[in-house]
Amino acid sequence: FFLFFFFFINPFEMSTYRVALALLGLFGLLLPAAVSPFGHDPFSTSKKSSSSTWRTRRQGRAPNQVIRIALPASASSGESSGFEDDDIASFRAALEVSIAGVSSEPLQRETNQGLRTWVSQTRLINELNLLQALATTKTMSEEEAAIGDMWRFWFNERGAGARTELEEAEVMMQSRGTWALAEDKLRDLVDNHGTWAEAKNRLATLLFMKGQVYDSSLLCEQVLQAKPFHFGCLSGAAMCYERLNNEERMVHHRRRQLPPMGTEERNRWVDFHVKHLSQRIQG
Repeated sequence: FFLFFFFFINPFEMSTYRVALALLGLFGLLLPAAVSPFGHDPFSTSKKSSSSTWRTRRQGRAPNQVIRIALPASASSGESSGFEDDDIASFRAALEVSIAGVSSEPLQRETNQGLRTWVSQTRLINELNLLQALATTKTMSEEEAAIGDMWRFWFNERGAGARTELEEAEVMMQSRGTWALAEDKLRDLVDNHGTWAEAKNRLATLLFMKGQVYDSSLLCEQVLQAKPFHFGCLSGAAMCYERLNNEERMVHHRRRQLPPMGTEERNRWVDFHVKHLSQRIQG
């Protein structure tokens, strides 16, 4: 991890703060939460980080004064601009380092960008591993476990706090009387986590239930553009197009759905999506 972080920044520019970034890689060994297959312990009861703004610090400092690394505690525009409180909670403590005679601003910028990229790549790698597991199931219990793990990953992609809000919205969806509240909560999640596919998938489900089938189909297409292997949304999209009497699109999405366990079609389906997800990881 040390070598990865060092060469990821730039192997040809050996300024002090870049060396410091390389040293930060050692702290990665202390961050087990960051490499969990689901990003967070799904049974964790820890509270969401209370740091919701950038930390600030004085320009001047004494030699060897600790620099408080400024990390954005939340991101209103989704993955492209940052990652969530729960994702960076374990990073924050490890990245408070002592560096003498160097302005913290360049260090902050490059550290933040590097961590955003690292977290995004880690998520994709974890998702790829879960996707590959769908080709190895041999019993119904293994199949249910593999599918359940993927759902849990999708629910946790934006942290435990966001997952809790999504689960609350799901409860509201069970009663017609609270559909309006559920829609408000889901739209807030979509606004606050712009690239979170599962928030859009749940909103698409609710709109379908409300009879807003066309709007639901548009959200399904957005989810599938980000995750073409999202077996839940593939099923939902086919239902939308069936209701819209669009047979061509209905057939298209049905053919893309997850094939039965233990078949050659399942293996080809997994291989196809693993290949394309690997290309995204490799950049």
